[in-house]
Amino acid sequence: MKKSAVIDAKGWRGVSTKVVDRWLDDLPLIAGIGEVVSWCRSRRLEPVLASLAWQPVSTAMARRHGFTANGGPRVGISGLVYDGTVAEHFNEYDKRDRALAFAAERGVPTQRCCAIGDSRSDIPLFSALQTTLALNADTATRKVATTAMTAQDLTEVVPWLQQWERGLD
Repeated sequence: MKKSAVIDAKGWRGVSTKVVDRWLDDLPLIAGIGEVVSWCRSRRLEPVLASLAWQPVSTAMARRHGFTANGGPRVGISGLVYDGTVAEHFNEYDKRDRALAFAAERGVPTQRCCAIGDSRSDIPLFSALQTTLALNADTATRKVATTAMTAQDLTEVVPWLQQWERGLD
C-alpha cells in the first residue's frame, strides 16, 4: 500500500491546492448525502467521514456536505502547491483506529457507533463495531457487515439508521 501511495502522490506534484479544491467541487457522489447528514445532525448524531481518499478529497467532501472529516493519507504541500510526496500514510487499520479513537475522545462507546461503507477498507472498522451497513459494497465487505443494501440515493439508508437509533435507548 505504501508503495502505491508514493506513486499516486507523485501525480499531485506541482498542482495548486486551489485548483484541486475547484476540481473537487464537482466530484460526482451518490445523491442524498446532504439530507442524510442533516438528518443525523438534527438528532445530535455526528456523521464522520472516515476515508482512505487523500485528505484533500475527504476534506472537500466533508466541507461540501457537513461531515466531520477524520483520516486519510496526506499529500505533501509546499506553500500552496502539492509537492508529490506522502506526508502521512494511512491504511484500512489506521482508518479503524482513528475512527475508534475519535469516538473515545468524545466519550462515545463503540456500542453507540455505527458505520456505513462500500469497500474492503471498511472491513477492519466493521469488525470492531456491532452495527454496520455495506452500501453498494463488494462481496467481501457485505460478508462482514451486519446489513447490506444497494441504493441509488443515500436517503435510502435512513430507515436503517432509524432502526439503529432506536436500539440506542
